[in-house]
Amino acid sequence: MHKTAASPESLHAALAGGVFYRCDKSGLRLISGSEELADFLGVDPADLSENLGAVLGKDSPNVYAEVFESASDDSASFTIPYMHPRFGKRWFSIRRSPVPEVDKGFLAFLRDETVLHESMVKVAAAQSRDVENSARLQAAVLMEGQRLQIPDLDYHTATIPSKLVDGDFLDVLRLSGNSVDFLLGDVMGKGMDAAILGAMIKFSFARALSISLFGAEDLPDPSRICHNANAAVASRLFERQSFATLTYARFEATRKILKFVDCGHTSIVHYSRRTGECWRVKGGNMPLGFMKAQTYRSFMLPIDPGDCLLMYTDGLSECCNRWDEAFGEERVAYLLRTYADLPAPDLTGTILRLGFAYSAAGFNDDVSLVCVKYNGETPATSFDRSLNLTLKPAGFSAFEKVENLLGDDLDAWTPGLGIETRSEILLAMHEALTNILEHGLGGKDGPCEIRWRYLEGLLSIEFTYSGPDYDWASRPVSPLSSFADSGYGRLIMDKAMDSLLLAQGFYAKKRLVMCRCLDIAASMEANA
Repeated sequence: MHKTAASPESLHAALAGGVFYRCDKSGLRLISGSEELADFLGVDPADLSENLGAVLGKDSPNVYAEVFESASDDSASFTIPYMHPRFGKRWFSIRRSPVPEVDKGFLAFLRDETVLHESMVKVAAAQSRDVENSARLQAAVLMEGQRLQIPDLDYHTATIPSKLVDGDFLDVLRLSGNSVDFLLGDVMGKGMDAAILGAMIKFSFARALSISLFGAEDLPDPSRICHNANAAVASRLFERQSFATLTYARFEATRKILKFVDCGHTSIVHYSRRTGECWRVKGGNMPLGFMKAQTYRSFMLPIDPGDCLLMYTDGLSECCNRWDEAFGEERVAYLLRTYADLPAPDLTGTILRLGFAYSAAGFNDDVSLVCVKYNGETPATSFDRSLNLTLKPAGFSAFEKVENLLGDDLDAWTPGLGIETRSEILLAMHEALTNILEHGLGGKDGPCEIRWRYLEGLLSIEFTYSGPDYDWASRPVSPLSSFADSGYGRLIMDKAMDSLLLAQGFYAKKRLVMCRCLDIAASMEANA
């Protein structure tokens, strides 16, 4: 029979509404409804009575057989292909339900779903192209950074795209011989739109670096770079009702610190080889695009030989197992501590594999990692002291001991520092101990390890203790003009130190880190 092209009107008239019929339990023999079904299928009614299976299942016999073989006592719905004599290739949905009378076969309903099926195919194809294009964009632009050979620094970056490519982006830059910059971020949303926003943000950081470096004698601070990048993209993100979390971090080999800006991103996990502890480190800025303007602040984290740093996107910490339990930041920290001896590429691969195995259905979001290991040695020019003491509310003898030791070390390590700077540092030390005793230890006796280090003009002071969750560093500063009852300790520490952060460890452990850059030459000139 010659097949003629069908108009939309004739298709609608012939196939609209669907058709009911009854068949035996095998689906091979028609019991009733032959005329209506024959009109629907475009065949002679005589061809259906004993050959129903051959007619409906001719293009996909296995699928048609499955309609009647599976769960015969339950209702079920399937989609089968059918070559219509007049209208060409069609897609029918067939829903069958058992007839109440015993051994009376099935009542089936056949409906033309070609338009819906073809629409779904087009959507799937479009999504596939979107994923493919996004993946190419992500591999070529978003996840590409400089591959650097850096003495004493072992680093590795890795990413696993999800089923729908999202807006993860990263970069690795070497702006000087003594430092390496790392950028890792995540745009809210999925697909090509998020990938384009990620590329735009990454480009804005490259442009911000160019602006900041032009005519500058020193490297621009990460806070300055983030400020310039936010100025370029914040309004666009704001208009699209989107935002991006990110970490911009700089490892400085000379001073052995990580200087970073955290814009609402997941914690940096820091493994300390010296103590065997893992710490989750956070900054204090909002994501890019959350507001049109904000003041960025850099934080400093001292690094020792053997230390390891892990930055990652929330696709890892937020992946869930079959009980809907998130992987979590603490599990990431446990893995870093457990496998910290591995080289950076093996370490990132191990964490990714274990995270993927934990997830019930694989990663539902992009997962990106930056692992940095410092394998250098302690420089001969560094000065370091640590001591353990017990803080007690009843007396301040421990305070006096610490202040005397720190004062003596400042005099020995930094001659010409100046009485004003020296007094500010000692006062910040006193206020830190007071806050730890009152809030960190809840006003009870407790041990506290204190360590201070001086290297290449940077003084760092670390306090390690165990106590309840109380982030006193996030409490508002009390200005002198208000004569408040409390809050001046925070004000004093903020004014005396360049960086102040609180890190979370395991088993209620906390670590307060204060850093200050000391310009000895300027102090000596001012005191001359």
